[in-house]
Amino acid sequence: MDLGAGQGILSVLLGSRADISCVDAVEIQPELCEILRRNAEINHLDQLHIHSCDLRNLPLKKGSYDVVITNPPYESEQSGAVNIQNQIAIARHEQTCSLDDVVKTGLSLLRFGGCMYMCLRPNRLCDVVESARRYGGELKQLRFVHPYIDKKPNLMLMQIRKGGKPDLTVLPSLVMYDAPGQESQEMKRIYQGDFNER
Repeated sequence: MDLGAGQGILSVLLGSRADISCVDAVEIQPELCEILRRNAEINHLDQLHIHSCDLRNLPLKKGSYDVVITNPPYESEQSGAVNIQNQIAIARHEQTCSLDDVVKTGLSLLRFGGCMYMCLRPNRLCDVVESARRYGGELKQLRFVHPYIDKKPNLMLMQIRKGGKPDLTVLPSLVMYDAPGQESQEMKRIYQGDFNER
């Protein structure tokens, strides 16, 4: 399950993997759903199913997914300057759903022991932990993402397990660039499709 799929970059990547038989992608913005549909057609991904709807009211079976991925709005409704472009504003700010809505929905869709993977700004870490525990999940793995080795992290990658026990592992940081325009070796491996767990 890809919650808030946008144009579907992650949905298409997952749908193209031989070991994944079905991907459901949910996106509230119809124009982005149409782009996602075209991407699925171009890549011949019959196993990718697109749902143009509000993730807070999904007509999908709860407790039936192994994995949920999501890139929720980074900023709360009250923080940050809102982008004047509506598509970007909805993607970056809690206009159509809150972080709590995303966590609640994601965990409800997972089977017991299933995992939700999330990318978010580091300033929302406490919000994620609080929401996860409220709805029966636990943050199990955390990895900070730095633009450069000498810069503070601007993103974090998280694994939340439904029914997990408190025991957080903080993984080594991911550095995106060695220099301006020069991707790190790990980023190159990721782009080449090396998704092996650390």
